[in-house]
Amino acid sequence: RGAFTGADQAKPGFFEIANGGTIFLDEIGDVSTTFQLKLLRVLQQGEYNRVGDTRVYRTDVRVLAATNQNLSDAVRAGRFRADLYYRLNVVHLHLPPLRERKDDIPALAHFFLQKCSQRLNRPAPRLSPQALQLLERHDWPGNVRELQNVIERAVIMCDDGEVRPEHLPDELRPSPESPQEPSSWKPDFNVPFKVAKERFLGDFERQYILHHLSLNRGNVARTARSTGMFEGHLYQKMKRYHINPDQFRPPRANAHRAAKLA
Repeated sequence: RGAFTGADQAKPGFFEIANGGTIFLDEIGDVSTTFQLKLLRVLQQGEYNRVGDTRVYRTDVRVLAATNQNLSDAVRAGRFRADLYYRLNVVHLHLPPLRERKDDIPALAHFFLQKCSQRLNRPAPRLSPQALQLLERHDWPGNVRELQNVIERAVIMCDDGEVRPEHLPDELRPSPESPQEPSSWKPDFNVPFKVAKERFLGDFERQYILHHLSLNRGNVARTARSTGMFEGHLYQKMKRYHINPDQFRPPRANAHRAAKLA
C-alpha cells in the first residue's frame, strides 16, 4: 500500500495485460539497469512479481523493442546488459533514418496531413510543391516524429487550404542570403554511377510531376496533356513516387470528389 497512486487495490501491469499477445517497448536503450534485470527475467523465465507482491506470476508474450541507439556499443560501454541484448536480438530489423529514405517523405507528409486534420476536425489542406521541397531538403534529426510535429504545426497555422513554406518552422526555411539550390537535386558521388544516376533522374521526375500537378491543380488528365505524357504512364510515375494529386486540388474539389465516391 502506498507504492503508487491507487496502490490500495491490485492492478494488472503491462506484461500481465499483454499475456498471450505482443508488447512493444520503445527506447529500450534508455532503461535503467534495474529494469534491464527484471526484463531479462521475464524474457528468460516468463515470470515476474507485481509491485509489493511476493507471489510469482507467469506471462507468455512476444516482445518488440525499439531504440535509436547502437546497443552493441552500449554493451561494450557497460550501459546495457550483454545477456539482455542477445536475448532481445533474435530478429533484428534496421529502419534507416528519415534522412536516408527521403522518398518516403511525400507519403508520410500526406498521411500526417490527413491524420492531424481529422483530429482537429478540419479539412485536410494540400501541400504546396515549395513546402514539399523544403521537407525533402531537411535532414530530420528527430526522424518521423519530427516530421509529424512539423505537419501538425502546419495544419494549425494554415487557414486557406494550402500548406506553404511560411507555415513551416524557421529551421526548415532557408535564410534570405542562403542559396536556393535544391539539395535533393545534387548527385550523390559516394555511390556507384548507376545508383547515382537513378536517384538524380528520380528526383527530377518527382519534382517535374509535382510542379505540373500544382499548375493544373491536381487534374491528372490535364497534367498528362500539358506534359506530353500518357495518362497511364503518369499514374505509374505518381504511384512510384507516392504522389497524391488530391494535395493539389482545392478543398471544395476534394469534398465533391469524396461525395461522388460515397
